[in-house]
Parts: sequence; structure tokens; C-alpha cells
Amino acid sequence: MALAASFKLLGPAHLVVIALTVAAPALLILLARKVDSPRFTKALGWAIALVLLGNELGFYIRQAQYKTLLEFAQDTLPLHLCGIAMYLTIITLFTRKQILFEIACFWGLVGTPQAILTPAITVNFPDYWFFQFFVCHCGIIVGVVYAIGALKMRPRRGAMWRIFVITNICLLLIGAVDFLIGANYMYLREVPQGDSPLIAWGWPWHIVIAVSLMLLGFWIVERILAPKSPTRE
Repeated sequence: MALAASFKLLGPAHLVVIALTVAAPALLILLARKVDSPRFTKALGWAIALVLLGNELGFYIRQAQYKTLLEFAQDTLPLHLCGIAMYLTIITLFTRKQILFEIACFWGLVGTPQAILTPAITVNFPDYWFFQFFVCHCGIIVGVVYAIGALKMRPRRGAMWRIFVITNICLLLIGAVDFLIGANYMYLREVPQGDSPLIAWGWPWHIVIAVSLMLLGFWIVERILAPKSPTRE
């Protein structure tokens, strides 16, 4: 029996994805701790990064097959928050660079869950774009949580304010790109498709609400993860 082609919010396929997003990093961290080898822990992190990178390269290849250069620039560049966070997660797993980890951590743990819980997609399992979307977004969570639990990385105290400033600078820069090429990265010009409750507020209120909720989320993440005393740069 064929599954419905239209995505259903909190339908069976969506619930499985959410469950796997929680279970996968926990199992990978347990595996790394059980093996208890720095080389294996690093290699497992690299494997996560390579899965993310391969998924993104496949996305570019699929898009390039039927889009003009302008359409490719409008739809395919990694200029959504999660797109940037994905690359920062990949680089973090390879290099363990602290500032890149912090950006990926705050963006990944605050912004990406919203994209997973209320995805801006219309297709359902087993469509290719269903897999592409969720491998990208769920992979960010898996990578960031693995960096925290297996690689022992933590954001520094006060990092939330640095990342909040960086976030708003990115919004301004990407807004300029949207204007210049007629794109809608970060959904700055139009509300996204899908079942997100932010859509109901319309443009531009969905941006104001998203930024406000993001700052609250940054505060929660720092309170939970950052050490109680400041760490040295």
C-alpha cells in the first residue's frame, strides 16, 4: 500500500523522524563511550559529518539538473539558518573549533528543532526530498549533541550574546542577498510553506516572533550547557 504523497504534520513518518532524532545521538554517544577510544570517537564524528556533506552534495546535484543558474542561486545556496548551521556542524566535527561549535550549538539546538517539528515541506516518505530535508536538519541535532556528549564541547558563558549579534548580522546580509537576487532565504521576504504556526502571523511578524523566541532559546541553552564560571578564550 503506497504512502500518501502529501506531508502530514505529526503523521507516522514525521513521528518516526522525531524519535530517531532523539535516539540516534544518544546511541552514538553511548557507543563512543563504550569503545572509549579517542580515535574511534573522532572517527564517529567524522562519519556524521560525511553523511551530512554527502546529503548536501546530492542536493546540489539534483537541483543543478533542472534549474537555471539564477534559479539555483535563488533556491539552493546554504543561506538558511539551518543550511549554515549544517556546514558549521560539519566543520566542528572535523576541527573542534570553539566559536564554530558555539554558533552551530545555539542555532542547531534552538532553530533546528522548530524546523523538524514544523517542517517547511509538502512531500512525505519515501520521497527523496523528505529524506534530504530531514537528514540535513536532524543531522545538525545529531552532530551538535554528539559534539557535546562525546567530544565534551560546551559553549562559553556569555556566548549567547555573541551568537545573537552574529545571527542578526547574518539576517541583514542574507536579507540583502534576498533583495538582490529575488530569493527568500531565512524566509525574510515571504512566510514559508508548510504547517508552521508562525505562518498564521504573516509577514513580517513571523520574523519578529522567531527572533524573540530564538533569544529565549539561546538563554535556555546557555543556562543548561555553559559552565558556571567563565572559561578562558
